[in-house]
Amino acid sequence: MEERVVLNLSHQTALHVLRHFETIDETANNTLKELFTDTDINLAMQMSGSKFLQTIFSSPFDLPFIISKSNLIKTINQEYNIAYIYEYPEEIGQDAIAEISSMSNLDLNHVKVQKRDIHEVRVLHSEYIPLSNNFVVILDSKKENVITFYPGKYAPAFNDNIKSLEFWNQHVILTKSHL
Repeated sequence: MEERVVLNLSHQTALHVLRHFETIDETANNTLKELFTDTDINLAMQMSGSKFLQTIFSSPFDLPFIISKSNLIKTINQEYNIAYIYEYPEEIGQDAIAEISSMSNLDLNHVKVQKRDIHEVRVLHSEYIPLSNNFVVILDSKKENVITFYPGKYAPAFNDNIKSLEFWNQHVILTKSHL
């Protein structure tokens, strides 16, 4: 199921995907500092979401290398972009999307609403977030520009279409508790 694509990762997209990194290496940090402030970089990394394991993936600019070591397991053609789901040979990051229906009433009482760009999402602070070998890369419809990438299972973008609204009404983002 191998499909070769050209990956253009803009600095703006690199900043966007920092929400999926807890830390980044010095080279990536210096590259991003050419256009963004330390505050921009730190705020992006503090956002809730699935995080890559820093021992495996410490720079958004390493995406082509990570893909080269992975198997493409599924392609999802969407209206304006294409999602590629890959399997890495070992655990690569957190799978921080959980179904509300699988949660206890105690957990549901602790779900908070958080602003994510212009959308509101449900977030649950948790001591445990499962790990996954899978990660998702979303490209524009021309298969040229990276829109985003993250570890874990596929989730539709935050937007106002029916599929997205249904999905995000049934799921929460797990984020590490800082006790």
